[in-house]
Amino acid sequence: MKAAAFDSDDDGEEDDEQVQEALGDLIDQHSIQEDGSFPKSDDETSGCTKRKRDDNDELDERVKNDGEEDGEEEYDDEGRKTRKKTKVVDVRKNSDDNDDNQPGELEQADFHDEILITDVPERMQHRDYPITPVEEGSTELDNESYWIYVLAFISKGPQTVEKIRRVLEFIRHQNFEVPFIACYRKEHVQPELSMIDLWIIYELDGKWMKFQNLKKKVMGISEELKKYQLQNNPENVRVLKDKDFESLKMVVSIVELSDVHNLLILHYENLLPSIMSTEDEDLKNLRDPGNVDLKLYSDIVKSLNGKNGKLLKECYGLILEELGDNMRGNCQVHGVLQKSSRIPREDAFDVRFESTGAEGKPNFSTSDEVLAAANYMLAVQFATEPSVRRCARESFFRVAHIHVIFTEQSLKEINGNHHHLDSFKFLKEQPVRDLDDDQFLRLVVAEQDGVLSIVFQMKIEGATTSYVDGIKSLFTYDEFSDDEHVKKWNAERQKVIDQAFTKFLLPQLEKELRVKLLNDAQEFVVRACCQQLNNRLKVAPYKANFHDEGDWDPKDGIRIMGLSFNRDKAEVCVIGVDGECSDQIRLEHILRRPNTEKEMMDRRRDLNTLKDFIFRKKPHVIAVSAESREALMLVEDLQTISAQLAEDEEYPPINVELVDNSVAKIIAKSTRVKTQFPRNRLLREAISIARMLQDGLLEIAQLCNADEEIVNVKWHPMQDHVPRKQLLERLHMELVNETNQVGVDVNRAINHPRTAHLIQFICGLGPRKADDLINTLKKNHQKLKDRNELSSVCHMGPKVLINCAGFIKIVSNSPDDGAEPSFEGLEPLDGSRVHPENYDWARQMAVAALKHHGEDADPADAVKKIIEAPERIRDFNLDKAVFEYEHQGHGKIRNTLEDIRSELHHPYKDGRSSYKTPSPLDIFYMVNKETPHTFKIGKLVLATVTGFQHRKPEREELDRVSPIRDQTTGLWQCPYCVQKDFTHRIQVLTHLDAGSCIGQAIGVNIRLENGLLGYLPIKCLSDSEVKHPEELIRLGQHIRCRIAKINAERFSVDVVCKPSDVLDGKGESRQSKGAHYDTPAEVSKAEKDSKKLKHRQSNVPGKSPAVQGTRTAASTVSRPKSLSTYRDNKRSPSRKSRSRSRSPERDRDRSSRRLKSPVQGSSKAASTVSRPKSLSTYRDNKRSPSPKSRRSRSPERERDRSSRRHGSRKHSTHD
Repeated sequence: MKAAAFDSDDDGEEDDEQVQEALGDLIDQHSIQEDGSFPKSDDETSGCTKRKRDDNDELDERVKNDGEEDGEEEYDDEGRKTRKKTKVVDVRKNSDDNDDNQPGELEQADFHDEILITDVPERMQHRDYPITPVEEGSTELDNESYWIYVLAFISKGPQTVEKIRRVLEFIRHQNFEVPFIACYRKEHVQPELSMIDLWIIYELDGKWMKFQNLKKKVMGISEELKKYQLQNNPENVRVLKDKDFESLKMVVSIVELSDVHNLLILHYENLLPSIMSTEDEDLKNLRDPGNVDLKLYSDIVKSLNGKNGKLLKECYGLILEELGDNMRGNCQVHGVLQKSSRIPREDAFDVRFESTGAEGKPNFSTSDEVLAAANYMLAVQFATEPSVRRCARESFFRVAHIHVIFTEQSLKEINGNHHHLDSFKFLKEQPVRDLDDDQFLRLVVAEQDGVLSIVFQMKIEGATTSYVDGIKSLFTYDEFSDDEHVKKWNAERQKVIDQAFTKFLLPQLEKELRVKLLNDAQEFVVRACCQQLNNRLKVAPYKANFHDEGDWDPKDGIRIMGLSFNRDKAEVCVIGVDGECSDQIRLEHILRRPNTEKEMMDRRRDLNTLKDFIFRKKPHVIAVSAESREALMLVEDLQTISAQLAEDEEYPPINVELVDNSVAKIIAKSTRVKTQFPRNRLLREAISIARMLQDGLLEIAQLCNADEEIVNVKWHPMQDHVPRKQLLERLHMELVNETNQVGVDVNRAINHPRTAHLIQFICGLGPRKADDLINTLKKNHQKLKDRNELSSVCHMGPKVLINCAGFIKIVSNSPDDGAEPSFEGLEPLDGSRVHPENYDWARQMAVAALKHHGEDADPADAVKKIIEAPERIRDFNLDKAVFEYEHQGHGKIRNTLEDIRSELHHPYKDGRSSYKTPSPLDIFYMVNKETPHTFKIGKLVLATVTGFQHRKPEREELDRVSPIRDQTTGLWQCPYCVQKDFTHRIQVLTHLDAGSCIGQAIGVNIRLENGLLGYLPIKCLSDSEVKHPEELIRLGQHIRCRIAKINAERFSVDVVCKPSDVLDGKGESRQSKGAHYDTPAEVSKAEKDSKKLKHRQSNVPGKSPAVQGTRTAASTVSRPKSLSTYRDNKRSPSRKSRSRSRSPERDRDRSSRRLKSPVQGSSKAASTVSRPKSLSTYRDNKRSPSPKSRRSRSPERERDRSSRRHGSRKHSTHD
């Protein structure tokens, strides 16, 4: 039954609003045509990334409000810089109305034109610090290559430095992009540097240029300050020396540069306004005084600048320039001078009246205030000294460790291994160098949510001295001296060191370390996202194994049927070789489980419709969305239909493949795609599912648009906590790599705009240059005939041309799609990876392989013959050619010649791995939306009991059966089902012979939270022997267990529930405890909680602990226990407890506590089900009271006690 392509879906009002938005007039301010007309629709323009557009309503409102906004740069929530806001112009007006040249529009147009006309790869122009060549004779490349080598490649050996330098020459002087270097300059980079290494060098080059730019600015400020000092000779200002400039030249990182800049701010903040009107924005980011009060410091310096003040500072014996040497050598390289023979208070007394305030009063009233001010000043200078900060930073980053402190509420919420923070619950003294993967990022996110606190420390518990104590010893004068004034001055020196570290230096270093650890964790997440994307991109298009002629011949491409579904219906489509949807149907009953004859007929009718659709459309393969477990049922139905068609109609077997739908769901919600099928989300998803199988690279490229939808795919659980710009750039980098390895047919992109999305990733191009390339070809109404037209027709500059020429393939000059490729009038090498600069070598190689000589040798004809008969290239002597070319001075070119020979043998061979049908384990994770990281053996899970499994006895076992008689009750019991209400032995045998016995219990059926079914063997239920599981658990009860085995093919798991496997000795969930897990803290916490619980119970009379300790279903889970844990362990009361002084209330409270329920933490009936106990557990254990107590009781009290005792026993037996 055929359905219309635009039938309404169940998206409701939300889809209606999105349709209106998608069908509105979308205005593109950056791509207005020269004649003033507006851009074509997406089908008519290139598929490359579009500029963001506003719909008519929004634009009308902005034009109405005149749209005047400030032109300052803004930053979004992610910290990304946005474009300057300019005056909004209604570009829907005629071009004649825009003669006023609106400034905002012209500015954007100029920026767009500048990108196009500049002969530099577009991605290089978009770098934060654009590529600039190095001046001739400069040693910058030598310094930069060694800097990059130390940062990233020191493990590869010193020979890598020269190759890094060569790569930098390619990037900065010749503007070669990474794919070009990796493909056409292999001899200069291999084997030390891979494609990933080249991208690292490219990124570090940008950081180097940023660092050098900042360094030049700081150097300029320092030079201006020195000139100002020489001209004005200001008082109370530290004089800049030549060694300050030498130290600045030795700075090798932005962090160290920030140290130098903050030192300048500390000493010369009052002079900076005199040498520059406004502070540079980049330098503002370097400024970070931390906890230093610059005004207070300046006032203290002025107050202590007198004669006695200077003498007091000299008494400390600390020279800032020598502090770093002592710390670096970890010994007193420079000894501390003891210049004063008086105690500190006496030296400070002389400074009290040396300086006065505004009212003529002394700045210091006591000697202690003078010493405190001097200590503060020296501590600030100590903490700001770059050499000290460098040594302290290295030590802190090396020995720092963290404690994780959870709040009380969060500890209650984190229960066992269910929570991803469970392994951090009692983390103590974890070295930061041992943090792996995204651990610190998860901790930071939890800290921002108020779940925990992260504490950095350097003092390790149990160590004899701390790091700060060790530093103090380096600045102590004769620590064994008995002189009083020496001891006093050493104490002041230690105060300076202690204040410098604890108040200024360590907080600043902790902040830096947090940033470093966070950046490392975010980098791990970004790399993990790129790896997931690469796993999708590196899969080649599906290959159909059909060798029949006619409709089934897959030579020109394959037809794919896509199926997507939800709970109510399914959408089915077929896409042709061009990826466009040719037909579709809707099936509304295929997913419903037939319970009536009508429902069965409806489902059978849908299956017949589906069979007829497959028969008519003849797809080479069927792709089914892995939405849920129902996908497996659909796969079975489709495989049955395929087998029927193969048998009845002699169709070839059609494979059915399950395809992950995470990318398809995002594409189906894309605004651009909604314009094609605006009311049918499922159909859009089905089309995307089929296209993913046809070419995953091409389909994923659709997400690289103005809305940046590629970051909406869930590549990693923590990807939302990394900078969006960083993630987007790295994902694009993966697409650049894969696109250039595959190559792009530009002529195909003209006929099929959907394929044009890949052009933006060609080496040397970008979104704007790709748009311009397609628009130029469309404007001239032609296709590319050869690569030379990239320059002659498309007006590419030489730098962009050399980057992109080898990655643009031209395989046919025929305007008809599907026509046989023809090389008439074309250069055959234009359809290969051979770069135009190497065409002569390729032709010579073809001639040599064919052994043509003299006038008979036609190089162009030789290449055609080699491509038609590629096996003939094997006759080419590569070693001889390498020797001759190198002897002619061409250098080492073996890799290049090998690549040329490979291309002549198979032009543009797809290097992606062949498509493989997902394994059962892959399907298991795909359908259940799990990963090997989130669902694995050993994981603690929550399950619900759904039933019990029994094994009926065999006939041979019935012949040897021996019923059991209970000596206490005299009743007989079945040895298999344990039914024990038979009065005669013959009843047991009749029960067995009649087949009424359900058999012996062998396990428990369970269902996990994610819907998976599982099985719990009875031997794994308890540490003690269990014959009947109903004695421990009931239907609907929640139990905690561990995964023991994953049965991927049956979509089930085996679990264990023994307390020894699930729980520890304290009854808590066992977890993997690392080397830094604070077990004593865990035990202490458990004991404290136990005491609190007992205290609450003792203060609530008349209630059992089970009632007092009730919790909600979300936080309380009943756990299975062995029968031995439920035994009544009553103790015989003493005479004192049976005395007359016991009140009735106390007696009732004591009785209720003695008969408490064994189910700990019982909750509401929805989540906790009480467990039955054997009759022996509730046996009445009456004690005979003493004669004295019997005589003291009144008849009324005796009756009341008896009724309470029988009532409690009756209630317990009922439970």
